[in-house]
Amino acid sequence: MTRLVEHPLDEGWLDWLVGQLLAERRHEELVAIMVARGFPPGDADVHVREVAGSPILRAARRSQRQSLKAADLFAAFATLYGRSGFSLQRRRLTPEQFYREHFFANRPVVLTGLAEGWPALERWTPDQLGSRFGDVVVEVTHGRESDPRYEANFRDHVTKVRFGDYVSRVEQGGASNDLYLVARNHVLDVPGLRALKEDFACPDGFLDPATRQQPYVRLWFGPPGTLTPLHCDDRNILFAQVRGRKQVKLVAPYYYARLYNEDSCYSRVDLEDVDLERFPAMADVTVLNVVLEPGECLFIPLGWWHWVKALELSISLTFTNFYSDDPPVLWRQLMA
Repeated sequence: MTRLVEHPLDEGWLDWLVGQLLAERRHEELVAIMVARGFPPGDADVHVREVAGSPILRAARRSQRQSLKAADLFAAFATLYGRSGFSLQRRRLTPEQFYREHFFANRPVVLTGLAEGWPALERWTPDQLGSRFGDVVVEVTHGRESDPRYEANFRDHVTKVRFGDYVSRVEQGGASNDLYLVARNHVLDVPGLRALKEDFACPDGFLDPATRQQPYVRLWFGPPGTLTPLHCDDRNILFAQVRGRKQVKLVAPYYYARLYNEDSCYSRVDLEDVDLERFPAMADVTVLNVVLEPGECLFIPLGWWHWVKALELSISLTFTNFYSDDPPVLWRQLMA
């Protein structure tokens, strides 16, 4: 019969004990830690024994075995990928080549020629945008530099301004990550800005203009220095650079377990200056790097992590309306 204890086990301690036992910590070590935190020695011993023999732990071990198998398979894939010498290439492809060699193969590529003829490449200058749409009120993000979790706290940084005032601040303010018009601001859905959609088109054969996905295209506009930290999207993305240059760093999905992803779709690793003391698992991670020029499009496949920084005043579009992706294939657990 289990003896009565003076110091019961609350939910936090139960969670901690299960985690420690799954990590194969010794019984004596766990008792010593609990005693140091105020548990009577006998109570600590009983709690560790009961959890170690409980159905909760047995179920957790079964689940852990499946996770460890998957993690080990990804680690093997990462090793093969690291040895493959894969590099990010610029290619002019037919739609058939793109889908066969990159979309269904889950391989990133810089696509040239897709934006040829877009009026946006000439018309989307600060002066022209300010004069065409200056009085339209838009939502933007601000105050990002004072908050290390500005992406997670997105709604805290939203404000509304005249588009002309925003354009002036971007043009005159210099390099900054404080002010940014991002995809989640949904400016292409603002009635006064819908004319912007007449300045670009879905590349023929690559993207489906009749898609049922809404919205299928989003806009990014900001000064040099704007930064989107290392993250992953839950679907395939075509990233089109319209004005200025952006630097993009990519990491293959096989390295997922090494990316310190503990918060939604974001990694804690700063790819601009990787701190190997804090993040030692990054030591052998292969990082691809490219600078996108105006008119170039980057295919970012599902599961590929990416970090994006504007090197100049920059305007970009992101599309998700691929053919053969209706309904879209999603990484549904990414945001869990």
